[in-house]
Amino acid sequence: MLAVVLAGCGGGGGGADAPDQRATLVVDVNVRGERSVETFVVVDGQLEPGKLDGPRVYGHAGEGDEQGITYEEIYLRGPDGTVRQLTSDGRADLAPRLLRDGRVAFVSCALTEGAGPPGCRLDAINPRTDERKTLLDDLGIVFHGELSPDETRFLYTRIHESGKPAGLFVRELPGGEERRLLDGHGGRWSPEGDRIAFLSDRDENGRCLFHDCTGHAAELYVADADGSNERRLTQNAEDDGAHAWSGDGEWLVLGRIPDEDADWDLYAVRADGACERQLTDTPRWETPAEWRGGGHGGLAC
Repeated sequence: MLAVVLAGCGGGGGGADAPDQRATLVVDVNVRGERSVETFVVVDGQLEPGKLDGPRVYGHAGEGDEQGITYEEIYLRGPDGTVRQLTSDGRADLAPRLLRDGRVAFVSCALTEGAGPPGCRLDAINPRTDERKTLLDDLGIVFHGELSPDETRFLYTRIHESGKPAGLFVRELPGGEERRLLDGHGGRWSPEGDRIAFLSDRDENGRCLFHDCTGHAAELYVADADGSNERRLTQNAEDDGAHAWSGDGEWLVLGRIPDEDADWDLYAVRADGACERQLTDTPRWETPAEWRGGGHGGLAC
């Protein structure tokens, strides 16, 4: 059962006098290794079971090839629940986004022969015709990327060959030069494209978790779109990640896990760092996938 522990108590950025604005939160759920997606309606600051009323694109690792190698491919789920695989190319395809013209943009990385690092690019595919086009090439090693709301800028996390994040970078479309914005990873554009939410362990406030990692636990930050005016939103020794903006840009929803024996739960924090609230407390792993709809669903403090 989903335990909702967020309560509204007035205040700015969605207080008691704010209008009741419904929104949809898509959540990735992991129960003992079994992954699924659930949808919740956010109304009056609480989560209620809902349904997805539009298409959704996502990445998923399919069956292995003859050598047992698996690659993440891109899938499209229709409103009726039907699923179609869009890529099957022997490349690592990730970070898909549905564009305004119906195409799907995604990062596509090729594994090179020998010990060389993979090379990544930004592609777009038309689900109706299967026509595929490269939008940006020579991105280096990338594990996360996102087009701006106006689809003119690509924000991505570059990775060193050592596996450590090299920072957040941006390129203009089409064919713009690369520009480094700031130290951090997992950048997400605000709905207006004027701010970036990202993760960083720069404050060394807690240890990192899982997979023989190095460094410290990540916390959530926000900066202006040009990389200036950085400010820290969360302050804890736990690991934060998988953040999503509310539709009006006033709140962020994120996942948090305290240690390897615990589970990810959902939290919300205002974009100015105030009013942090826990949204779920369950034995499942829950992380935000995307926010749909305007407003902030009545989130309050």
